[in-house]
Amino acid sequence: KVISYRAEVKALLLREGTRQGLAGEELAKYMADKSAAVPKRIHDAAMRKAANITFTSDEIGKFGNAIRAVSQSNMASRMIIPFPRAMMNITRAAVRHSLFAPILNDVMDDLQSGDPARRNIALSRMMYGTAIMTTVAGLAAAGLVTGSGPEDPDLKRTLRESGWQPRSFRFPGGDTWYSYDR
Repeated sequence: KVISYRAEVKALLLREGTRQGLAGEELAKYMADKSAAVPKRIHDAAMRKAANITFTSDEIGKFGNAIRAVSQSNMASRMIIPFPRAMMNITRAAVRHSLFAPILNDVMDDLQSGDPARRNIALSRMMYGTAIMTTVAGLAAAGLVTGSGPEDPDLKRTLRESGWQPRSFRFPGGDTWYSYDR
């Protein structure tokens, strides 16, 4: 979390200094001076970014808070949903990196922002996330990437006997599977 915080502070100070027309030694001095006593607005933005990256943000919305309340209502719920905040943050991250991102208020705020950097970052997340998902789906449809496979042990055994391997990929025209499992 600390690394993410420091990286975001530097990124925001660099962006701010560049907007002021600073470059070279002046920009480096500006960033060093501001890093010594980080302005509150920069600190708050960097803390939000660090919480988002580590999936520890408390900003999980009404739905997330409802899930959290249900999960904490009794022992059985806690066993089914042990980490509701992380679950909601991971789900939000997945949505944030897709074409569905505008359903999130913070993404919509970024897209409508007068700040070109905020808008471009939001658009970039949506575009590269969608590109990766589309690519992997295409590779899976072509039989070049596999997942866990069917739950049915007989079906899974039949697939394995045919040379299929779970959680793996292969190159086009190749017969060798390479596991991406941990």
